[in-house]
Amino acid sequence: MDQDFYIEDSSPIKAIIAIIFFIGLIVASIYYFFNYRKENVVKLKDVTVELGELLPTDINTYIVSGNPDSYTIDLSNVSVDETGKTNSTGEYSYRIKKNSNIKKGKIYVKDTTKPEVEVEELTVGVNESFEVSEFVSECKDLSLPCNVKYKNIKDEDLNQKEGSYEVDIIITDSENNSITKSVRLNVSGTNTFAKKKEANLKFDHLSDDDSNWDKTYTLKLEKALNENSLEFHEKFDLISSKEYEFKKEVESKTILVAYNRYEYAIGFSIRITFKDGSVIYVTSSNATEKTTEN
Repeated sequence: MDQDFYIEDSSPIKAIIAIIFFIGLIVASIYYFFNYRKENVVKLKDVTVELGELLPTDINTYIVSGNPDSYTIDLSNVSVDETGKTNSTGEYSYRIKKNSNIKKGKIYVKDTTKPEVEVEELTVGVNESFEVSEFVSECKDLSLPCNVKYKNIKDEDLNQKEGSYEVDIIITDSENNSITKSVRLNVSGTNTFAKKKEANLKFDHLSDDDSNWDKTYTLKLEKALNENSLEFHEKFDLISSKEYEFKKEVESKTILVAYNRYEYAIGFSIRITFKDGSVIYVTSSNATEKTTEN
């Protein structure tokens, strides 16, 4: 009787069932463990943002898996402008926090956008020097400056012979994004590029970074001048020698040179800063020139 019970209890079928049960229990436990981790343990990812785009602030943008509820995100390390757009390339860190639990990730700000470029044809004299960058009338890019070179280095010598030539130039920003443009070079036996530069009296920039300049000139030139020319130095010396009388005490006097896009001077403006912090740009209507007594 006892022997029969022992044999029945030791049946291999029951042993197999027991083993399957325990294996199923282990599998279920493993499944539950990993499913719990997936749903509750937060994993972060590295995020790439294009320069000039809005920095994402939604925490879910930075989550690979897990439940980010009750977490807060800190993006203060990333350089952005006043509108929240990225303004500097580089590698930055971010972190999310829940109580004392802190996790860190990385944000890569990259510029992969080609420059937006406008070009124009040039007319130069035979053997007249010019820069290849002068084909470019405008270059818009978030990673300035724009660097310009010939696609074919031999095109540098095209100005030695009269004629009209089609050439390719490559414009590259500081992040090595580049674009190729076809331009026309006219080499003339009668005309020069210098004449075009002298005729351009459109303001482009100042010698001094003065955003308050009201675009009034103490002396406006009738033609643009190369600052290496004798005429430019004569005009500069003339404007520098002028002295004015004011009712307030002067702190400093600065000569501002206004240039066209070719770096030719188109005029001069005298900036007077007074002891009280006020500033004027000298014109014939707001200042009296001192006279020299013999």
